[in-house]
Amino acid sequence: MEHLKSIKQCLVSQVESQCGDLKKTNAKELGEVIDMIKDLEEAMYYCAITQAMEESKEEKKNTNINYYMENPDHVK
Repeated sequence: MEHLKSIKQCLVSQVESQCGDLKKTNAKELGEVIDMIKDLEEAMYYCAITQAMEESKEEKKNTNINYYMENPDHVK
């Protein structure tokens, strides 16, 4: 995820520098870079969701293991 953030920041910096002189800026290319930034943001969003889901599964698994270790009478 850090790699995606780095790429996104690099692209954002390029867009910001191009916005300083719009007369010399190719609007089509600028739009394509902005689309790349949006795509990276979407990828980071889904990455964060996936990571949170994995952490939640692991926490639930650990909670269940601890419960059964503390309450061995519930094991069938």
